[in-house]
Amino acid sequence: MKRGIIALILIAAIGLLSVFTSKEVTERADKLKAAALSACESNEYIEPLKNTWKESRSFFSLFVSHIHLEPIDERIDSIDLVTPDEIKESCAEIVAYAEEIGELMKPSVYNIF
Repeated sequence: MKRGIIALILIAAIGLLSVFTSKEVTERADKLKAAALSACESNEYIEPLKNTWKESRSFFSLFVSHIHLEPIDERIDSIDLVTPDEIKESCAEIVAYAEEIGELMKPSVYNIF
């Protein structure tokens, strides 16, 4: 009986942790998306975009594959070296990658099993 209760407590703890991290990653991805959209509109918002990425990068690296994070790193690192038109393109790509990260963390049968 004790083992069953311990198992249920562990399953509940893992479930709560999964829900919390999924929600937190989705919120941070939405924040990154909003910062990238702002940077698309005006170059004044490029520094806030970089700061948002710095704050969220280490958290994302715990829960999201590096395959999804490296393109954002590349865009953020090269954003100062490109023309204004390319900045808008880079920001649009960051928006797409942030949406993808948010979609990855939504609960689905694939994520659970």
